[in-house]
Amino acid sequence: EKENLGKTVIIEQVNGVEVWYSNLKETNVSIYDYLEKGSLIGEVMDQKLYLTFKKDGEILNYEDYL
Repeated sequence: EKENLGKTVIIEQVNGVEVWYSNLKETNVSIYDYLEKGSLIGEVMDQKLYLTFKKDGEILNYEDYL
């Protein structure tokens, strides 16, 4: 649980960028799971998924990663 974001899964990519998937109703992953590209991580609430891209504690421009 993250304040103002709800249930959140944070995945660290090999390049050190963290991708935060928030507003989840339920998740299909556990801490320290290794995920392949395209893995299902959970189900969103209200049909809204919030994404945040961070590296070294700073929020990144999402357009560089989509």
